[in-house]
Amino acid sequence: KRHQRQRKLRFPLQRPALIKNSELRIMNWDIILNSAFLILNCINFPLEITVKVVNINIGKDNPILRNCKTLAQYSKFIEEVRTLIREGHSDPLSDAITQSIKNGILSEYLERKSKEVRNMLLAEYDYDTDIAVQRKEAYDDGLETGRKQGIEQEKINTAKKLLSMGLSIEQISEGTGLSLEQVKKLQE
Repeated sequence: KRHQRQRKLRFPLQRPALIKNSELRIMNWDIILNSAFLILNCINFPLEITVKVVNINIGKDNPILRNCKTLAQYSKFIEEVRTLIREGHSDPLSDAITQSIKNGILSEYLERKSKEVRNMLLAEYDYDTDIAVQRKEAYDDGLETGRKQGIEQEKINTAKKLLSMGLSIEQISEGTGLSLEQVKKLQE
C-alpha cells in the first residue's frame, strides 16, 4: 500500500491580478477572497488569496499599460466605444471597430475578428460558443488556404502543359499569372 503524506503547497510570490476596465471610479485596490475551499487528498482546507485589482482605463498612469501594447490598445478601443456611445452614435460598436482599424488600434485583430468582438461586447461570454467560433474560423481559414494552394497548383500545372506545347515563357507568364522566374524554374 502506498502511503499518502501531507505537505505544504508553496504558491509563487507574485499576486494574481484582476484587470479592470469599467467606468466605476475606484482606485487600485486589493480584494481578499476568504474561505475559498480546495479539495486535496480528500481533505478540505481554507485558502486565502489576495488579488490586486488594476485599473486599465485610459488616463490612469499604470505601468501595465506602458509595458503591454496590446492591453493599452484594448483600453483605447474600449474608450472609443464609450465615447461614441456618449455622442449618441447609432452603431457605436461598428463605428469604434472601423475607427480603431483606421487608427491602427488592434487593427490586425479587429480586421480578423470584428464580428466576434462585437458579439462579445454585446452578449455574455460563453465558452462553448467561443470554442465553436474558433473552430469555424480555423475551418474557414484552412479552406481559404487550401483554395489558394489549389489555384496556385493549377497555374503550375497549366504552365507545365503550355511549356510542353512550346509556348514562350512570356506568354505562359501572362496567361497563368505566374512570374517569369516561376515559369523559368518549371522549364528547368
